[in-house]
Amino acid sequence: MQIEKSCVLPVPIQNAWDCLSDADLVGACVPGVEKVERVDDTHFLVTVTVKVGVIKPTFRLNVTLVEQRPPGYLRSTCAGEANGMMGSLRQTTQIRLSRVGEDQTKVDVQAEVDVFGRLGTFGYGVLKGKADQLWEQFVANLSAAAKERTASA
Repeated sequence: MQIEKSCVLPVPIQNAWDCLSDADLVGACVPGVEKVERVDDTHFLVTVTVKVGVIKPTFRLNVTLVEQRPPGYLRSTCAGEANGMMGSLRQTTQIRLSRVGEDQTKVDVQAEVDVFGRLGTFGYGVLKGKADQLWEQFVANLSAAAKERTASA
């Protein structure tokens, strides 16, 4: 499944990069993330629970930052299994940041997501709808966190 999303964060590009490079801050902004464990600077173990349709799987995800070109480009991969043999997922994400104005940054996200097992039976419509809902919540949380971090700097 291809997902393409964009938003504008109310902070300068370097501040947006600093926020998106902070795994703990990003984890706190993503709905359902319960834990972010840093393995090293480019590898993380993330535990996330998200209700999809009538089931509520908990995933243990291995996240790797594959490429970083501050302050404009980040590529990551993610793979993991859901509890109870509900399925698994694999994802590659590219994030591009561009300056919109002095205090605004456009964030463009392209993700390729593959869902397997029981979760995969929900179909594109259900999964796409869930992705849209999670994106809206993430953007609201990230915008607020970025603004707060910028104001306190």
